[in-house]
Amino acid sequence: MTENTRIVDRVRAMLAKAEATNFPEEAELFAQKAHELIAQHMLTEADLSGGPATARTFGRRTMWLEQNGYVLVRRHLLSRICAAYGATFAYQAEIWRQGRYWTSIDLFARDDYLLAVEVLFQTLDAQALRLMKAQRGMRDRRSWYAGFAQTVGERLATVNRQADDESDGALLPLLRSDLDGATEAMQADLGRLRTVRSRAAPLDPWAAEDGRAAGRHADIGEERISGPQPNAALGSGS
Repeated sequence: MTENTRIVDRVRAMLAKAEATNFPEEAELFAQKAHELIAQHMLTEADLSGGPATARTFGRRTMWLEQNGYVLVRRHLLSRICAAYGATFAYQAEIWRQGRYWTSIDLFARDDYLLAVEVLFQTLDAQALRLMKAQRGMRDRRSWYAGFAQTVGERLATVNRQADDESDGALLPLLRSDLDGATEAMQADLGRLRTVRSRAAPLDPWAAEDGRAAGRHADIGEERISGPQPNAALGSGS
């Protein structure tokens, strides 16, 4: 077994543990460790899938979110991350699985971005679920998470605009093309989809501001996002 194979096995194990645990602190720890290993060893989706990467091919990953009062704001965070990577997603709510109701998330992106989107979401989501516990009640926690997601999205967009300026305007058109490709892949896999605009619950402005403050300090992986081929706008999964 090569050293690279051992690292890949460790990342896979960390991601599986992050998804399996019901404790936000553990999920954050496992996802953050996977995030660090992927960055340190510059792993790609091809490394974790065991196959060679092909330029500008699009793939699909399925994630599961427990159906509760926070699923809407968690989807909002995912949509802001997708917007930074030219990715999109479809979801289906109220699926009975393992004794509970879940929302399934089918994520579509370029094959070399799928892993980055999933790991960044897991890392930020686990951090948000842990930190929002300091808020009182569901409304304040939901407001906090919404503010966190908004600021994270704004920071990701700023990174991409800066990278676009540095590439003489080459980045954002590429990302719009990536989004078109991801959307076509989603339609090919899932067929015709219905777009649903969820009605957001009223937010508490003070709790939302606390969430925005936390979002300004969250690790969004600027170096990986603004690399040779960074990322951009969301599709029908918002």
